[in-house]
Amino acid sequence: MGVPEGHDPTHDRDIPGLRAYVKAMVALGVDSIKFLMSSDEGFAPGGAQVLMYSEDEARAIGEAAREAGIWLACHAQAAEAVKRAVRTGSRCIYHCTYADEKALDLLESKDTIFTAPAPGLLYARVHEAQSFGIGQAEAERMGAASGLELMAQVYPELKKRGVRVLPGGDYGFPYNPVGRNSRDLDLFERLFGFSPIEALVAATKHGGELMAMDVGEIRAGMLADLLLVDGDPTADVTLLQDRPASRW
Repeated sequence: MGVPEGHDPTHDRDIPGLRAYVKAMVALGVDSIKFLMSSDEGFAPGGAQVLMYSEDEARAIGEAAREAGIWLACHAQAAEAVKRAVRTGSRCIYHCTYADEKALDLLESKDTIFTAPAPGLLYARVHEAQSFGIGQAEAERMGAASGLELMAQVYPELKKRGVRVLPGGDYGFPYNPVGRNSRDLDLFERLFGFSPIEALVAATKHGGELMAMDVGEIRAGMLADLLLVDGDPTADVTLLQDRPASRW
């Protein structure tokens, strides 16, 4: 139930196997590993509540990552999965769909944590995937509709508590392709109550903070790719979804 049918396990399901997996990834040059701390409704009904690692296994993952000097990211939907992700030392926690009050408190207590709802995929499943065989019933079965509703409760609360919320994630599906990522900024405004400026700050300044790089702001000493926009995205963030008619 944890992963889609046909996916082979990538590590042994015990603590020595998890430690060996982290060590092997580091040897390959990996500097960040994302673990499924919970499963997903898209894999099986009720999957979001299935915990993939025990508390001891999660602790071992965190210890191995810290010993190796790498970052952890987590897919965490169930409230307990979010809590384990925080206790593991994850830097970026995706979804947090069912986060309860204690999970919210834990997220707020850590100033090194970033969260990312990744609403684009769920939005596409609900509104734009009919031609791919995903109608309303399928979207509901995959938890897309309920997921959006829950995120619309969780993320305004996280923003109010000062937890950094980032756009991005889960692009590359046929009905949610890479290149549509800037739509997240509009979804942050419409679903989560961000202003256009707050959404832009999340995508730039907070994105740079996530990577611990001198990017994300326009000031002396920072690296920058500048995007010229015909209009004012601080008034209408959907301008960033327009494709230029030609390249210079």
